[in-house]
Amino acid sequence: MRNVYSIFRFVILSTAVFTSSVRLSAQNPVLSYSPVVSGLTSPVDAATAPGDGRLFIAQQNGLIRIRNGAALSTFANLGPAILTTGNEQGLLSLAFHPQYATNRYFFVLYTAATTGAITLARYRRDAADPNTIEAGGTVLLTIPKPSPLSSYSNHNGGKLPWRWSFDRLTGDMWIGDVGQSAWEEVNWKPAGQASGGNFGWKCYEGNHVYSSCTLTDTISPVFEYNRDPATGGTSITGGIVYRGTASPAMQGFYIVTDYVSGNLWKIRPNGSGGWQVFPQYDLDNLVAGFAEGPTGELYAINRGDGRIDSVTVLSVLPVTISQFTATPAAGFNQLTWTTTAEVNTSRFHIEYSTNGTSFARVGEIAAAGNSTGRQYSYRHNNPQMGNAYYRLAMQDADGSIAHSEIVRIKSGSIKPFSIAPTIITNLQLNLQLAQPAEELQLISTSGAVMFSKNLRLLSGNQSFLLPALPKGMYVVRVITGNNVVKEKIVIQ
Repeated sequence: MRNVYSIFRFVILSTAVFTSSVRLSAQNPVLSYSPVVSGLTSPVDAATAPGDGRLFIAQQNGLIRIRNGAALSTFANLGPAILTTGNEQGLLSLAFHPQYATNRYFFVLYTAATTGAITLARYRRDAADPNTIEAGGTVLLTIPKPSPLSSYSNHNGGKLPWRWSFDRLTGDMWIGDVGQSAWEEVNWKPAGQASGGNFGWKCYEGNHVYSSCTLTDTISPVFEYNRDPATGGTSITGGIVYRGTASPAMQGFYIVTDYVSGNLWKIRPNGSGGWQVFPQYDLDNLVAGFAEGPTGELYAINRGDGRIDSVTVLSVLPVTISQFTATPAAGFNQLTWTTTAEVNTSRFHIEYSTNGTSFARVGEIAAAGNSTGRQYSYRHNNPQMGNAYYRLAMQDADGSIAHSEIVRIKSGSIKPFSIAPTIITNLQLNLQLAQPAEELQLISTSGAVMFSKNLRLLSGNQSFLLPALPKGMYVVRVITGNNVVKEKIVIQ
C-alpha cells in the first residue's frame, strides 16, 4: 500500500543508542480523536472538493462515500474495476482537480482487478447531480506488476512514501517515508527550493548508514523514529500541517502518526533553523491517513475501526522544556533537563522503565514554581543493564500531571564522543573522542555537508575551526565503523 500511494501523490501533486535528548514546549498541544463518521468499511483516504464543503471518503473496497452533515451516502462504486484482496490492495487514494467546481474531475489510485497493476484513473462528477458520477472513466497511468525501474531523476532517495501533503499556507512539501527495517522518517522540502534533491535511500535509512554508498548532498529528514513500539513504531502514516482556526494551539504543527503503534508526533520549526518535535503516546492506532476540511480542520482516517475522527486539542502543557537528556555512565545514568518557562509547577517526578511501557517513579526534584528558566539534574544509580527509558511526570500546583517525551538509552554504554559546548559562539568545535572514529560531518538542516574531518588518526580532545556558517542548528555526525552517532549543535 505504501509503495503505490507514493506513485499516486507524485503524479497528482508534483506539479545502537548512546545519548538521548528531546525538546518540549509550553505550546505542546495534547490532542484527541473524536469520532465524526462511523460505520465505514476500511476507509483509507478522504478529501474535500474545491467549491464543495462535503467530505468525500475513499473505502478500500472501491466505494467513495460522502459525508454531508450527519448524512452518509455513496458517491461512486468503483469496486468492479478494483482488486480488493490483500491488505495493501484496493482503492487507495482520492484527489480532486483544483478546478473541480467547473470541470468536475477527480482522480483515484487503485490496483486493477484483472492484472493487479497500479492504476491512476480520472473520473467526472455528473453535471446534473452532484451526488453521482458519470459512467466510465479514463485510465491515465498503468504501472504493471512488478513495477519496472523508473528513469525519472527528480526526488531520488525516497523509499516507500505513504501520504504526503502540501502546507496550504506556505506550499511546503511534507512526506512520511516508510523505512526498510529500522527507521521511519519525515522529509520536508520548502516551497521556494528548486526541484530535485535526494532523500538518501538506500545509502541512508533515516539519518543512518544503510549501505556502503556515500552521498554528500542528501536532504536529511527533519524527524525520524525507530522500531521501538513504546517510543516509535513500524509503519509511518504521513500527515498534514494544521492551518485551521478551531484549535489555535495546533496552528503550524505537522501532525504525523504510526499506523501500528498509534504514537503521534507534532512537528514545527523552532525559529532557529531546526525543529521542535513533541510526541504523544495515548492515541488510537490503525490511522491510514489524515484529511483537511474546507477551512483546514484536521481529520484522522481510522481504517481499522471504520471511522473518521476530528483531531482537536485537549490541553496545553504548562512547562517549557528546552532539552531533556539522558546519558549513561559507569554505574548510573545522568538525567538533565532545562526549562525556559514554568507556570505554577510543583515538582518533576522521574519515571523509569526497562520496556518503555511500564514505568515506576525512582525520584523527584522540586520545581521552581514560576520561573523564566532553570536547569535540573538527576542521577539514577545502579539501573539495570540494557535499554532504559525515562520520562518526566510534570506536576502542577493543582496536582495535575503532564508527561514529557520518553528518552531511551542503553545503560552501561559509553557514547563514542562528546561536544562541549553545544552552543558555539566562536566557530570552535570542541570534540572529545572516547573511542576510535572514522569521520566527522557537520550537516545543515537541509542535509548539506558543511564541514568534514578525517578522524582515523585522532583521539582524545580535539578542536576544529569551522568555516563561517549561517547561524542556526546543525547536526554533528561521527561515523564509527558501521554506526553513525549524531548530536545537535547551535551556531550563534
